Amino acid sequence: MRILFTLTLMSIALCMACQSETSNTNAFSQTETATTEVNPALSVSSFVFNNDTMPDPSIKGFGFMIHVDEKPYIHQPNIPAVQGIKGFVSESEAQKVAVLMEHKIRNNIMPPSISVSELDSLHITY
Repeated sequence: MRILFTLTLMSIALCMACQSETSNTNAFSQTETATTEVNPALSVSSFVFNNDTMPDPSIKGFGFMIHVDEKPYIHQPNIPAVQGIKGFVSESEAQKVAVLMEHKIRNNIMPPSISVSELDSLHITY
């Protein structure tokens, strides 16, 4: 009887572990499946800037700007999805998030918001 009870508990735990693995997918892949259509004619570009050049001295670190069809579209001096006004610690971290946001814009994922889980998957320090 004890063996049957132990096997039952182990099978329940295994099923629960499998369910949590499938529900804990990467946020980037989830947003890719939500796309409606890719717009290759859309010109999307980004560049990283140092917040030291900004008029507000309280924001430190790096931010990025996204242009769509050569017009300013997103000005992001701070890390999105986290509380507070804190810039990215490096140019490369700001660029990673800018590239993800460019991807969302090109694939009509609107709004092109960034979640905390996406920041974690990109290894962004916040």
